Amino acid sequence: MLSTASLDRFQRRRAFAILAVLTNAYVWASSNDSIASQRIPPAIASPFLEVAGTCGLNPVVSHAAVVLFNWKRIDPRGPLNLDNIQSVNLFTGSMDEAWFYLVTVAIELAAVPAIRAIVAAFAAVERKDSAALLAELEVVSGA
Repeated sequence: MLSTASLDRFQRRRAFAILAVLTNAYVWASSNDSIASQRIPPAIASPFLEVAGTCGLNPVVSHAAVVLFNWKRIDPRGPLNLDNIQSVNLFTGSMDEAWFYLVTVAIELAAVPAIRAIVAAFAAVERKDSAALLAELEVVSGA
């Protein structure tokens, strides 16, 4: 039986993504497409429940499983952009599926400056620093 107790945060996220895809594949792997499996074997279900709990997530295929925890840089030293990331786990293996996930990753990466600026804008409000607030709102607007 797989144990997730000794995994670090990144390994738990990777395990969650793999187990989510594996579980979903098992549930829908019937030769009759209209019949889903009603039972998941303990060898899959137990570690999935455990790792989902440690990640603070429900044990289902989710945005975290197929997008947030499911990409890597092609060149580890390269930029975080659409040309330098790839999906890790795919259900179909198709380029359409990979792009569906990767475009979402790219959009979320583009939002990072805005998120940081929003946090800084709140700090500027608390300091009553209108110039800093305006600068942070410009960053948000640009993102």
